[in-house]
Amino acid sequence: TLSFAQLVNNESELNSALNAAGPGTTIILADGTWNDVFIEVDDTGSASQPITITAQNPGSVLMTGNSRVYLEGSYLTVSGLVFQDPENLIASSSEIEPIFELKQCDYCKVINNKIDTYNGTEDQKELKFKWILTDGQYNEIAYNSFIGKYGVGSIINDNRNNLSPDYLTIHHNYFADRTPINGINDDNDQDAIRIGNSGTSLDDSFTEVYDNFFHNFFGEIEIISNKSGNNKYYNNTFRN
Repeated sequence: TLSFAQLVNNESELNSALNAAGPGTTIILADGTWNDVFIEVDDTGSASQPITITAQNPGSVLMTGNSRVYLEGSYLTVSGLVFQDPENLIASSSEIEPIFELKQCDYCKVINNKIDTYNGTEDQKELKFKWILTDGQYNEIAYNSFIGKYGVGSIINDNRNNLSPDYLTIHHNYFADRTPINGINDDNDQDAIRIGNSGTSLDDSFTEVYDNFFHNFFGEIEIISNKSGNNKYYNNTFRN
């Protein structure tokens, strides 16, 4: 399949492009505000020809309202988007749908995006809201800014739904200005990153977390919750 780039200007054009996408496709979202947009990709690219969804100009494509991304497949990349001004976030009885969900995703990338104070309402503050929920192998979350998280839920949660190693990399991200819903350390699930859960905590993940900057971050006693083995954490900076 030859590489193919397409500029889309609205949700209808976006969905048509997604339906037609194949290895080597790049879908470029036009600069401007995209409100209540659900980007759903269930497809397979390749190492040399990934499927990419990106901004016309990074930082100039604003995802607002109830906008989110669902990736399932392999070699999928999303980059350059800004999530801000949330409204009417979809919630079940106990949680809000993640902004990015990587479901059974392998070799997928969330690169150079910004999530800025994209929180639920005051009534939703105790619902779990994970900004990025990922499973699969060899995924990468890098060069993103995560600012102003409020309420329950990790910013990045590698849930590890099975015992297979993840080989996830989380690097060169900026985590800033999280505030606790009650007092500091009064409530759980207010960390920046969680790798694994209690059920998989004795099995190896082989995740690497490096070159991230954590600034003015207050939630619970853990900034990173390590619930798996054979992970590496290095060159991270924690300030204030």
